[in-house]
Amino acid sequence: ELRVLDDPIDVEDALVDANDDPRVHGIIVYYPIFGQVESFSGERTKMSPALTALSVVKILERCPGVYDKQSKPLGKHLEGKTVTVINRSEIVGRPVAAMLANDGATVYSIDINSIYRFSGGRLHKCGDDVTPESCVRESSVVVTGVPTKAYRLPTEWIQPNSTVINVALLKIPGVVYVPMVGKVTVAMLERNLVRLFEQFHHPSVKLIQQTPKKEPW
Repeated sequence: ELRVLDDPIDVEDALVDANDDPRVHGIIVYYPIFGQVESFSGERTKMSPALTALSVVKILERCPGVYDKQSKPLGKHLEGKTVTVINRSEIVGRPVAAMLANDGATVYSIDINSIYRFSGGRLHKCGDDVTPESCVRESSVVVTGVPTKAYRLPTEWIQPNSTVINVALLKIPGVVYVPMVGKVTVAMLERNLVRLFEQFHHPSVKLIQQTPKKEPW
């Protein structure tokens, strides 16, 4: 069922209504829902997160030498890593940068007219001396999400033994190229919808739904 809203101010109420609707087993929100600036592009039981961004993180977790979950604690699995994310969209770029920074990485977030650095739980706007080239050359992980065929990331910026997500074919020694991220997104979306359906029909959830609310008096 597709529910279309005329005014973005109604989004929160619509989500609450859908979450409370017993006929609804899962909710998918299509972004951007609040408009988009110039760019390269509550606790609820039925909500799925931004799946494209999560797909990128899950792919990076499987790439050799990126995440260190053996010797480093939670929140520091990417400590010592520098990552460049090109395109600060609400769908991919911004959430990916935040998620990787929360795992301990220093992240450069590049958009059409600005560069920010996520580091140590803080967001810093970079000066004119920091360029897309300097960010990429400093990084061992590069994530691009520029939705135009005209954009090309200069391959000479990328260092050997780097991991690159969503970039045209690269011929650089040791570079790990990960294509077709969208297929992972679709797979994760289907998996999460199945989990939401199973969770909704779990006996403990049904018990809560059937238990009458006690009056405050």
